[in-house]
Amino acid sequence: MINRRQTPFRYVFKEPIAFELRLLSIDGVQTLSKPVKAILYNISKSGCCVWLPLLLPIEERQIEVSLGLVLNEEPLTLVGELRWSLPDDEGNRYGIKLNIPEEDHDILPRELRELAGHGRIIAV
Repeated sequence: MINRRQTPFRYVFKEPIAFELRLLSIDGVQTLSKPVKAILYNISKSGCCVWLPLLLPIEERQIEVSLGLVLNEEPLTLVGELRWSLPDDEGNRYGIKLNIPEEDHDILPRELRELAGHGRIIAV
């Protein structure tokens, strides 16, 4: 069977993961933000969907964020840019386009394979 899939698989967590998110920059200007409690709902090699208790002006601003989370056992820090938002339960869901350096491209897929092996995520 030939796989003609053009986009990476998206993995949905059976139990969403709580983590801390930091704002790194707004329109290229570094910010000193306190960590914000966030929830990770799904992830792929190129992006993820998170919930935040904040309303951020992503239509007018380019906002770069850092996600400090533990998917398996090792702490993992991912950096990305907010791309879209939807209102949701006393906060907003945000789509984040991940910016993973070339030398780290194998880390996230390895973590995702391990999560799938333990039955903690579902590929969609």
